[in-house]
Amino acid sequence: MRRVWQVRNVGVGLVLCVALVALSGCKRKTKVGPATILYLVRHAEKAKDGTHNPPLTKTGHKRALALARMFHSVPLHAIYATQYKRTQQTASPTANAKRLPVKIMKAGKEKALLAVIKRQFRGKSVLISGHSNTIPAMIKALGGPASLKLKERTDYDDVFVLVWRNGLAPTYLRFHVGPMPPK
Repeated sequence: MRRVWQVRNVGVGLVLCVALVALSGCKRKTKVGPATILYLVRHAEKAKDGTHNPPLTKTGHKRALALARMFHSVPLHAIYATQYKRTQQTASPTANAKRLPVKIMKAGKEKALLAVIKRQFRGKSVLISGHSNTIPAMIKALGGPASLKLKERTDYDDVFVLVWRNGLAPTYLRFHVGPMPPK
């Protein structure tokens, strides 16, 4: 059975929440592997500059800094972003704070990235900065809800967490992080 939880205004409780979810399968008598935790974020607000590769807006940069504060006490082993400025700028404050490089994945190659993560980061935590179409596709591929849709012009504040272990159904959490989007 898949567990789905949604939390608003997350802060330092993220670590506790994810730890509780990761441990929630411990009552089983069957042996399960270590929990792999995948944090997926859609890039923050992008500028409307008419190009194919726009940077973040001021609000987008503020949201990227809020993500870095949220991940302050969260252990991360790798950070991935697509080749676009907006995903890299969203992940960069967290990467800088964690002293990790932002590894570039080509947009459209998410299934290959998930295979790498399952192979190289089993039992570890990974952050991925993606897009309104790639994040739901990865969540679905990992056993999360297939019905998830992100609106192109408004959904910038979601942080999705998938926790999976061999032998257990994945657990899916959805957080929202500030700043509040402009009205």
